[in-house]
Amino acid sequence: MVIVPSAYSDGLYGIWKGWTELQALGLVKSAPRMIAAEPFGPLAHALEKGLDAPEMVDAASPSVAFSIASRYGTWQGLAALKDSGGAGVRLTDEGVLEAQRALAREEGLFVEPSSAASMTAVMQLAARKALDPAQTIVIVLTSGGLKDPGATRTWLPPVPAAGNDFDRLLAVLRDSYGLALDR
Repeated sequence: MVIVPSAYSDGLYGIWKGWTELQALGLVKSAPRMIAAEPFGPLAHALEKGLDAPEMVDAASPSVAFSIASRYGTWQGLAALKDSGGAGVRLTDEGVLEAQRALAREEGLFVEPSSAASMTAVMQLAARKALDPAQTIVIVLTSGGLKDPGATRTWLPPVPAAGNDFDRLLAVLRDSYGLALDR
């Protein structure tokens, strides 16, 4: 299973196309099930309604995952989901920020909210018991948290200032983060 943050779903389709080509060449046995992690869910909507092409979906408010917050999907993204037996997972801002915190806490990765969408989908699918624990799950992370630090300021602690003195920097790292650093 490959879970991809999806706006119009071109990236998801590209990953799917690559896997199907590897399969056609006999380099892999099968292509993975694709999952679109979407703030507004145009592909999830199309699958639920049995549509041949995605249609525009409503969005009550903007998403913290603004770079993938599209109310539109593409037919090729929908085709990749259909052909792979995949799904679209609608995300909430709260879920995205929780996934962002989990990636930072558990893996040491600071990703932007749009990138955390794939982890959000995993967390939601796990909560619904919709994942096979024996299955390999790949989540695509697309960009670092410094791309959009404003979205995460609500939960980030203040950044301590160290100035331009190396000894002061070491002291801040020791005091603020408990790191055992010596010059």
